[in-house]
Order: sequence, then C-alpha cells, then structure tokens
Amino acid sequence: MTSKYEEEMKAKGYLPFHLDHIPSKIIQKAKEELNETNDTRAAALEKIREYIKEDKNLKCPMEDEYLLQFLRARKFDAKRAFSLLQNKYQVKKSHPELYDSINLDDLRKVYSSGAGYCFPFRDPDGCVVLVLALAKWNPGESNICNALTALTGFILSIVDDPATQISGVRILVDVRGFSLRQMSTLTPRYVLLISKALRNCLPVRFKSIHIYNESIVFQYIWSVLKLVLTDKIRNRVHFHGNNQKHLHKFIPKDLLSAEYGGEMPNFNADRHSIHLQWVPSHVGLPGNEAADDLAKASTSDPVDPEDHMVLTSTESYSRAKELICRTWVIPHVHPWYTCFIGLGQVCFLAMATIQ
Repeated sequence: MTSKYEEEMKAKGYLPFHLDHIPSKIIQKAKEELNETNDTRAAALEKIREYIKEDKNLKCPMEDEYLLQFLRARKFDAKRAFSLLQNKYQVKKSHPELYDSINLDDLRKVYSSGAGYCFPFRDPDGCVVLVLALAKWNPGESNICNALTALTGFILSIVDDPATQISGVRILVDVRGFSLRQMSTLTPRYVLLISKALRNCLPVRFKSIHIYNESIVFQYIWSVLKLVLTDKIRNRVHFHGNNQKHLHKFIPKDLLSAEYGGEMPNFNADRHSIHLQWVPSHVGLPGNEAADDLAKASTSDPVDPEDHMVLTSTESYSRAKELICRTWVIPHVHPWYTCFIGLGQVCFLAMATIQ
C-alpha cells in the first residue's frame, strides 16, 4: 500500500530509489553529461572489450550491462574505463582479507545494524542518497574488514542500477558518536583503500559527500584522508556540523528523515528490507555462483513485490533468466539475507522503510 508521503513525493516529481526502467530525463542526462548515445555506447563497448582481451591477466564478465558501469563512470572514455576496471580487480587481489574469505554471519551483523541505508527517493538530479551512520557500527561485533567488505558490496549493489550509474550517488556520513575505538581500526592500509575507492577503483559517480555531526576524532581522520584524495574529490566533500539548514542547501529536506531536519514521516532506518537483484544476463557467469545457488536451492521463497506472490526457487530462477531485471523484497529475517558476494552481481540493498 502506497503511503501518503510516497504519493506526495511522486507528485513532486521525485524518482523512487528502485526503478524498473531508465526514465526519459535520465536518458537525456546520459546524453548531455556522459555523451551516451547508441553510437558512442557501441563504439566504447567494442573498444573496452579489445583492451580486456589484450590483458591476459584480467578475467571479468564481458556483457554489456557489466561493462557499461565502468564506461558511464568515465563518460565513455574506453581507456579510462578500462583503467578503472583494472583497478577494481587489483584492489580485490591485493586485499584478500576483505574479498576472498567472507564470513556471512559477520556480514549479516553489519547489514542488520542500520549503519548503511538509502533513502526511498532520489534527489532532483536522480542521485541516490546513501547514509552511513557510523555510530551504529560496533567494531567489537564487526571488525573493520567486515565493515569494508559490506560497504563495498553495498555500493556495488547500488550502482547495478543503470539510472544510478548515470546520475550518481551522494553520500551522507553521520559522524555522530564516532569513537576513538572506531578510529583505531582505520590503519593506514585501510585509509588508503578508502581513498582508492573514492578516486579510481569503483564504477561510481560520487557526486558529493556530506559530513554531518563531525567531531574532533573524525577531523583527525579527515586531516589524513584528504592528503591522498584528488582535488576533484576534496572539492565535493562538504562539512555541515549540526547545521541542518546548511545540509538542506545540498540535499532537499523532502528526502531526509526528521533527525536531519527532513520531512519524511515515521522513518526508522533500523527497520529495513533487503533487496535481492539479479541481472539475468549474469546468471551462469563465473563469480556469480552465489546467485545461481541461491536461486536453485533456497529453503524459503521471496515475495515478488509487484504481484505479492510467493515464488518457489524454481520460479524465481526462471524469472531471473527471462526478465531483463527483477528485484525481490526480502525481510531481514529471511534466510536469503545471509548470502553475500562482494564483487559479483547478486546484491543486497538495505532500504529505509516508512512505517
């Protein structure tokens, strides 16, 4: 059932987080900002595939949907997009503690903590707003490796949506309660990893980063981190203290919950659903076995949000292969919630719910 808030937001022209198509205004944005047309898309895809074939050490999916993430992130400059792709796999290789030995139970703790979530609607530019509530991350329960693995998967799942690849992501970092204990886990190795993620190893258009409720502890982290960021990224970081009106100059209060001076009613970020999304062309690809196994052998069945029917695992798998893209909403207590693949195509999203 659609809430009054959701009806009002749609009436104001806000796009929802989940889209089953690319709206015309975002298609136009792709043309104007990314130089994306049928011709440039085809030429860039052909070129980046040539680069991949020449690199004998790089094994990655070659489907259009996967490669377009990188091309859009680099405005269809195939050479720069290929460099971004190489960097992603190099980071995976150089950080086996994050991406090779994944403990599903530990990751579930991170996702269920409410430390990361997205607001239900996009901003006027079509950007997704990702919130990182640092106080909700308990390093005693989930160490820095689990936190960074979860964050990687979360961000990659967000940009699996073509509309988000085009429009980009805004990050709201709520630093309230960030402690010395948390800071002590951020060794130079992981500070550098964060800087790489922001600069050139994730297929994401980071449009802006907003630091809210920053403390002296966080200011120390920033003094180190900014040294290894590019001017472009540094200029996109905005500090707001606890000034909500200043925050609203960048992110409309229509989108925000009450704790940020917003107008979203009865918002509870701790109660969220998990969205499992398949890109059917990726079914059967190396590295995507988790999605295949999940679809074939699930012990419980998800609910299709469009017709509210409970699907068997066979039906889910069949629909995943037949449809261009499909998302199932899964409660956080569901067994499917435990599955995670850090750099594959099956993805979990923590979505804020309106009670």
